[in-house]
Amino acid sequence: MAATTNGGWAVVGSKKGKPQTGTAAAKAPQSKAAKKKTAESMPKIIPMLPMKESPTIYDAFIEEEEREEKRMELEKEGKGGLGGNRKQIGPGVKKFGADRKREPPTLDNTVPELEEEELRKILDLTKMAFPANPDIWLKDLASGLNISLDKIPDIGPIYEGKPMDYPMCLLPLNVHDLLLQTISEAQKMSPSALELSLEYCVESILNDSNKGITSHGHRLFVQVLLVHRPETAIKSLEKYLALLQKNPSRPVRNLSIMWIIGQAGHSSLANGLKVWLTLMLPMLSIRHVAAYAVDYLEELFGLHDNLEAGFGVVPKADFFKIFSEVHGDQSNLPTDLQKRLHLLYPKIKAVAWGDIITNLPNFFPAFLSRCTPDCNDSKRAELLDCLVTSSRIFLIFFLHSFRDAPRTVTTAREPSCWIVL
Repeated sequence: MAATTNGGWAVVGSKKGKPQTGTAAAKAPQSKAAKKKTAESMPKIIPMLPMKESPTIYDAFIEEEEREEKRMELEKEGKGGLGGNRKQIGPGVKKFGADRKREPPTLDNTVPELEEEELRKILDLTKMAFPANPDIWLKDLASGLNISLDKIPDIGPIYEGKPMDYPMCLLPLNVHDLLLQTISEAQKMSPSALELSLEYCVESILNDSNKGITSHGHRLFVQVLLVHRPETAIKSLEKYLALLQKNPSRPVRNLSIMWIIGQAGHSSLANGLKVWLTLMLPMLSIRHVAAYAVDYLEELFGLHDNLEAGFGVVPKADFFKIFSEVHGDQSNLPTDLQKRLHLLYPKIKAVAWGDIITNLPNFFPAFLSRCTPDCNDSKRAELLDCLVTSSRIFLIFFLHSFRDAPRTVTTAREPSCWIVL
C-alpha cells in the first residue's frame, strides 16, 4: 500500500501482463523446460580422479604377486579344463586338460637344453672387459654354466652309477665346441690360464660342498678341460694329494677331489694309471673313499684294453704296495674290495712288468726276499709263481745270449749276477 496526494491509501500492484522481476519472479512457478534450462546453465561440480601413486621399489613385488595369482588361476583352470565342474561321463573317460606335473630339473633334461648364445654373450662381454686375461674368460664361462645349472639338486660328489664321461656326454655339440675353442685360445695366449681356471673350479666346488650348494656347472667345465687337456692336472698331482691328505675324515670333500682330478685319466691308460697311483693308491687305507678308488681302476681297465699303453708307468715300489694289499695279511681293505682288487691284479702285474725280458730281472730279488716262512698261502703261491716265471725268462734269455756269446758277452753276464742273488 502507498499514500495518495489526497491523504488516502491505495493498493499498489503490477498491471496484468507486465513481467515480474526480483523476488516475485523467483517465487513464480516455472515450467519443466525452464527448470531444465536453468539446471543446465548452472555450474557443475566435476569430481577429480584419484591421483596416481609415484612408482616405488614395492611395485615390483606387487607385480610379482599379481603374476603369481594369475599363474595359480591358470593352473586351477588347467586342472579342471573346460569341463572342470562337470561330472565324469564314464569310468574310462578322462577329463579334458588333465593336470600334467612338470618334471623336476635334472642334469639329463637340463644340460641338453643349454644354449650356445647365452654362453657366447658371457664370453664376449668378458673378452671386452678383460682382453688380456684368458684365465678370466674360462672362469666366467665356468660360472655361467654353474648359474645355468644351479636349480638342479645335488646327486653326490662322484655321480655314482653314471658313465665315466657323465655329465659331459649330455652337452650339445655346439656348446662343447665353444668351450673347447675357448680353452685352446686361452692356452695359446697364456699356458698358465688352464691351471688357474682349474684351481678356481676346484676351490669353488669344495667351498660350495661345504655350504650344501650344487656345483654342476663347475664340474662340467672341469670335465671338458681335463678330458681334452689332461696335462693340466697330471703335472700337479702331488699338490692335489696334499689337499686330499689335509682332511682325510671328510668324505664328500675327498671324493670331490678324486672325481675332479680323475677326469684327467680318461684320455689314456698311462694318464689314468698316473692319477690312480699318485692320488688313489694312498687312499686305499681310508674306508670311505677306498671303494671309489677300486671303482676307478675297474673302469680304467674296462675302458682301455691295450695294456702295452701302460708299460713303464707302474714303478716297482708301487707294484709291491698293491701286491701287499692283495696278498698281505695286514691289508686295511674290506674283504669285498680286496677280492675286487685281486681280480685286477693280473692286469696290474702285466703293466708293471712291461717287457718282461728287460724288466723282470729287476723284480726277482724283491720276490725272493718276500718269500719267508711266515707268509700266508696266497702270498707264497704268488711269489713262487713269479720266481718260476722269472727263472724261465732268465733261461730263455741265457740261451739266446749263449748262442750269440761273442756279440753279447756283456749282456750275458748281467743276468748271472741277479740269478745268484
